[in-house]
Amino acid sequence: MAEIELNPAVADRFVHLDWQHRDADRAAFDAGLIRHYEAGDIILLGNPPFRIDFDLLNRISFPEGRSHQKLTDRFLTRPKLHRPAIRRLFQEVFGFDILLYARFRREVQRLSDELRRFACLIAPSYRFLKQGVSWRFTRTGPEGLHVDYFRRTEDLHYLRIFINVDRQPRIWTVGPRLQDLIERYADEIGLRELVDRPSNEVCSRLNKLVFDKINAQPRSAMDRHLVRFAPGDVWLCETRLNSHEIFSGHRLVATDFYVDPSSMHDPALRVDARVDDCLRLATADPVRAAG
Repeated sequence: MAEIELNPAVADRFVHLDWQHRDADRAAFDAGLIRHYEAGDIILLGNPPFRIDFDLLNRISFPEGRSHQKLTDRFLTRPKLHRPAIRRLFQEVFGFDILLYARFRREVQRLSDELRRFACLIAPSYRFLKQGVSWRFTRTGPEGLHVDYFRRTEDLHYLRIFINVDRQPRIWTVGPRLQDLIERYADEIGLRELVDRPSNEVCSRLNKLVFDKINAQPRSAMDRHLVRFAPGDVWLCETRLNSHEIFSGHRLVATDFYVDPSSMHDPALRVDARVDDCLRLATADPVRAAG
């Protein structure tokens, strides 16, 4: 299970849930898990229901570099080998060991499908618009604190599930919540002018004008928690609501599931609504306005 070094200056958003407790009341367990997720908590799932072939997956490494950092399950299981660059890449990783690749392909497809079924199981009300699964087989970090934002500008909910499939811990640091960052920096970086704009514009501005400066300084420049996710650990985290950093890690599987926000337990908790509420509150604050 994950080891966490809490920083008292940062809100503790970690919630521990044990999958084995689900049998007592499955509907109540699932509803509680999703309520925590929509609230912006980071859920650490004990005794998760996933089987992982660590020996197989830890034989695989892809070349370093951002171009190979996040690979979809479709890319890994249905590579377009007629393209010379992709053919060379797979030859570099697997050589001519066809059996190794066949085993790897089955494992990636099986675990990816398990994650899709798991999401439908714990969130039966969610209407999934896309269920993307990505894999990491390159060393990552330290990458600096940031909040995620996505290219899509639609007002969507995301369900993000992570599994450390490496033999070594994956280390994250976790900083302030998105709403705390907006409140703290609304005036300093002109966030109030982004009312009614997509949330990704706010997150992008925070990364460029706040975190780029902080990440150039010693790590003590911003308070943060330290988390060591053990091999096999499963956690759920809305990475737009929680500033975070991959400090180190190698092999990981993660979901990028788009959800119709109207199917959430509480659509008012979706990221775009939260950001809009925070910005409107900052704009209406007479103390801020006077400044």
